[in-house]
Amino acid sequence: MKKNFILWFVFLLLMSFTACMAEEDELPEGLFIYTPTEGKMLSWVETEKGNEYQIIGLAPPDSTLHLEILSESKTIWQTEIMSEGNGYFIAAVPSDNLDPTLAYSLKARSLSYDAAVNFTVYEGSLADFALDPLHIEILGDLPDDERALYEGDITRLQEQTFEKEEPESGDLAVGEVLNTGPNEYRNKEYSYRILEDGTAQLIYYYGHKKHLNLPTIVDGYEVSALSFDTFNKAGGVLSVTIPSGIKEIKHNPFFSWESLTAIYAPKDSAYFTSVNGILYSRDLRTAVAVPGNHPDKEIEIPYGITRLGISCFFNSTIRKVHLPESLRTIDDICFEHTHRLIELVIPDSVRVLGAGMLFASAIRHLMIPSGAAVMKNICPGCSRLEEITVMPGNETVCSIDGVLFTADQEKLLTYPANKDLQEYTVPFGTVTIDQVAFKDTLNLRNVILPESVTELGYYAFVNSGITSITIPDSCRVIDEGVFSGCMNLKEFIVSPTHPCLDAIDGKYLYSKDHTIFYCFPDGLTETMFVLEPETKTIRSAAFGSSLMEIRLPEGLEEIGQGVFFATKIKSLYIPGTVKSIGMQAFSFCHELETVGIGEGVEEIADRAFHGSKKLKGVSIPASVKQIDGLAFSDTENVVIYTPEGSYAHQYAVQNQLKVETAPGAYEVFTQNVRDGIEISPVGGAACKVRIKKGTTANIREKPDMDSRRVGRGKAGDEFTWLETVEKDGTTWYKVELEDGAAGYVHAKMSELIEL
Repeated sequence: MKKNFILWFVFLLLMSFTACMAEEDELPEGLFIYTPTEGKMLSWVETEKGNEYQIIGLAPPDSTLHLEILSESKTIWQTEIMSEGNGYFIAAVPSDNLDPTLAYSLKARSLSYDAAVNFTVYEGSLADFALDPLHIEILGDLPDDERALYEGDITRLQEQTFEKEEPESGDLAVGEVLNTGPNEYRNKEYSYRILEDGTAQLIYYYGHKKHLNLPTIVDGYEVSALSFDTFNKAGGVLSVTIPSGIKEIKHNPFFSWESLTAIYAPKDSAYFTSVNGILYSRDLRTAVAVPGNHPDKEIEIPYGITRLGISCFFNSTIRKVHLPESLRTIDDICFEHTHRLIELVIPDSVRVLGAGMLFASAIRHLMIPSGAAVMKNICPGCSRLEEITVMPGNETVCSIDGVLFTADQEKLLTYPANKDLQEYTVPFGTVTIDQVAFKDTLNLRNVILPESVTELGYYAFVNSGITSITIPDSCRVIDEGVFSGCMNLKEFIVSPTHPCLDAIDGKYLYSKDHTIFYCFPDGLTETMFVLEPETKTIRSAAFGSSLMEIRLPEGLEEIGQGVFFATKIKSLYIPGTVKSIGMQAFSFCHELETVGIGEGVEEIADRAFHGSKKLKGVSIPASVKQIDGLAFSDTENVVIYTPEGSYAHQYAVQNQLKVETAPGAYEVFTQNVRDGIEISPVGGAACKVRIKKGTTANIREKPDMDSRRVGRGKAGDEFTWLETVEKDGTTWYKVELEDGAAGYVHAKMSELIEL
């Protein structure tokens, strides 16, 4: 929804569990901080007085701290306090100092450290963010002697952590198999894909065995490949043994299995072996996969290993790894998301460093040997990285003031994310800003591009702190998602003579002829936007999170990947001129309720609507012939409106989705969405209100938190829904109790289920 001792501070959910439980076990509403760099939600706690907020975190015990909140480089609040003897600090901020429409930076300074985090505030429920308790992981980063001081807190937090939600295998019986997509199937324990050679590739595990032996045969198919889904956390699995029929593993298939401590190969495997729970090739030349939660936090790779495979250490909790002088190649994204790896010594023997090798690791300084070839950005998103050094004689890259360039200095590969500058001038002669080159550079406010720059690469400035940017006339190529997640970005400066680009009102970035829309920046506060009528293509990650309403023009042809990702739009009509709805186009749109898709659309891609939990209706025309098996994953209550016998009808049945195929249902629903008509539950059908997982809820006499309690519901309890009530911007469900009386339950504690 990311920041070592607490990077040095991070805002703990800890205190919110004690200071905010005014409603017994019921979780309150409040304001929350969103840190875009790590995509985590961290609590911003409202006090009982209702007129101030608390900063809560950790610091060296008995330290004097200076805290400062800035907006647009201006200090709006500051204080100096003393941390407690146990290391906690709490500071109150008057509520009228903060505006949920603005972006802020919080800085903390003491004799021991100087740290900062960017954030925005918005309304939400603590339950939404407790599913991923970062505070436990952060406390785990402490040295053992310091960590012991907080063991009680860790235990209590773990006991109060909400149950993680993962896709369920449903009510499938043993032996029952569902077809969930082209060549994809699901049984009670696994999802798998049938490959061209007639063997199976496992892609999801639904069970919770602690020690798992993966099957050699699944539903009659030999298992020859492993590629577990990114969202498959496989909670509870401590060790896994791979099938003996696996001949090749191109990348670590268990990178998302968070609890995994050991990976084993069977004794009869001709291709793999395991040493100390780490998977290697049988000839001990390649390290294939290190389990993310390996018990040894300092690991030595044995001499003789020449290659570290793709994503080998991905998401590992290791602190230090010793690499042998026999090593020649470190593959792509090898150490990605190693959040505790603060140091890595690359041996002089290494000849190839793969793209994204250290993506989002915790290293602070990087030294590249003279003989190591670097062709791509190898360390994007390393939030602590301050400097990159290249040893003399390297023929592929060089370092200028700690910034990594190709040897000819024409391509800027990596700007260290934690370099302490607010303004950076790219040297003249630079032609290309490489993909994710400025990722997570939160200290930066301005980047000056020279007239020599012709291309901004894929997600070049993603999650940067820049507030505005001048794009020179020489720049002819703007790749996908270049300015995605720039929470402070409000302005594009493009000259009227620019041959390829136009910035309407200095805010909205288009191609010169307005057929391509590039960016609605995250720093804008506008909630409604109408695309120019000439627009044919919306590029990936084009829209900022503030967007609540948008009008798409007839004639639009392409909706790219993640176009509306995590926006606040509630309803949208997609014209039939669009051929494909891109991957994750509407993922995590938490306010999205209805989508009407016009006749002519042909494809809905992977996870197009994933995690949009309020989604209650999507119309899909007969023209759609391809829907990815996970297009509607984690949407729970969506109803598909589609003509009877259509591909979407078959898809809904196969994936156990609710479907409405009555004559005219598709047409009426689509037209209502297009006309902006509010759509009630299907046909006025009866509904239930279910108490959400991980919480209990009080049922009130009136739709008010101060109203008398007339009932109580625990997780999973269902009540008959009577009506939905909006009061003071808060949603309540009126429900019928067992004795026939009526009461109100807060929508943050419950969900509306259509029968």
